Amino acid sequence: MTGRAVLAIIILVLAPCSLEKTCEAAQALAGHYRCGFTDYMWPSGPEDSPTATGSGSIEFEADGKGKFTSGTLSESVADDTRTFGQRACTFQLVSGQSSASASSGGTSIISRKLNPGGDTHCGAYLGGLPNLGFTESPRDYRIFTTTSEYFLEPNGTSKWIGASAVGVSIGICKPMP
Repeated sequence: MTGRAVLAIIILVLAPCSLEKTCEAAQALAGHYRCGFTDYMWPSGPEDSPTATGSGSIEFEADGKGKFTSGTLSESVADDTRTFGQRACTFQLVSGQSSASASSGGTSIISRKLNPGGDTHCGAYLGGLPNLGFTESPRDYRIFTTTSEYFLEPNGTSKWIGASAVGVSIGICKPMP
């Protein structure tokens, strides 16, 4: 078999959506979705288990053409500076897109920012930002971007996972009427 034939077979197997004008997975991700998720911190050692550090909900609108047009993320996050040890963070969608890599899933890239007037503890929580205290400032509203892999089921449910140096988030989304 020639090198070109092997390359062609690899492309056909690994990237079936690139040969179609639109991929079924991108088309299937259309309408209003409601999601639940849990965040986990990486284990501190090979014998340790991941630690759940937060949970929340996401709502978004997808246009069926690979764009997220609106949405919010609300999260309860562990916080040792609060009486009951949690803070509620609400973020708004700035931009989002999905790229199907197969008929049953793909990758999403979503940018969000803290809602104006939101809990400034949440701004300090964002990865890569220095904790400058809990006084509201422009740094609290910087845009941050996440990348996740999603998997679509025939009933329209979407399962997803996102990972970073801090930990892992997993969730499930269902289409809403």
